[in-house]
Amino acid sequence: MEIRKAVEQFYEEMSQMGMNAESMNLNINYLLFQLIHLASEQDNDVNQEEILRLISESSFENGILRGSKAHMARFACEYGDYLSQLRKNVSRGVLGMVEKEIKENYAANLTLKGLSEKYYVNSAYLGQLFRKKYGLSFKDYLNNFRMEQAAGLLIRTDKKIVQIAEEVGYHDLDYFVNRFIQVKGCTPARFRKQMQQGS
Repeated sequence: MEIRKAVEQFYEEMSQMGMNAESMNLNINYLLFQLIHLASEQDNDVNQEEILRLISESSFENGILRGSKAHMARFACEYGDYLSQLRKNVSRGVLGMVEKEIKENYAANLTLKGLSEKYYVNSAYLGQLFRKKYGLSFKDYLNNFRMEQAAGLLIRTDKKIVQIAEEVGYHDLDYFVNRFIQVKGCTPARFRKQMQQGS
């Protein structure tokens, strides 16, 4: 509620000063610049401008005019939550939990959005932390991990390829085969044959 009151006051003061739309925008941009600065002081390892933009876009929905008081109030509340996450240094433990989640539940329908909600972290921020640590997007990391599990099953078992695809989280065999080729450079059947010949 404090944030909403502050936004009301901010717009009220600008209106009393008789500011035109251009001056109002300049003031809003200055405020956003200050917010980026605040976030960078907490964690300058990620692109805070990008996160600010993504939070702003997510708080802009149907029926809310971009740059309006309602948009600003909603954005300020979301950004306030994000800043409090940064202050508590949530990021440090969250990556470990996400990695554990992938190792234990890689065959499930894991998404960055779902995990960010589960661990109460902003999804844009979690995505950037992930890319910074692993050099890959969350989706690519998950796919690669699944492919390693599939490769292990191809070598250690005589299960059918369609069965292995299901076990590592792919219900579309063609998609699985294409992903496998991208990561391992050959089809699952060829990979299995090469490994058997080599051993």
